[in-house]
Amino acid sequence: MSLYNAVEGIKEELVRIDFEVSNVIDNLGSVDGDESQEDLLEIIENAASKLQDIRGDLY
Repeated sequence: MSLYNAVEGIKEELVRIDFEVSNVIDNLGSVDGDESQEDLLEIIENAASKLQDIRGDLY
């Protein structure tokens, strides 16, 4: 694998991670105050889980 291909692979992975983090932020931003405590907890747990997955992908 050439250095160029390695760099391109890293760039693609960073774009994917950026997209996934943006989705997490959008989901958290969609909270409008009408959610129950259980709904808010589920939104936060899903966000935390997705961020953990992304962190795992980085290592």
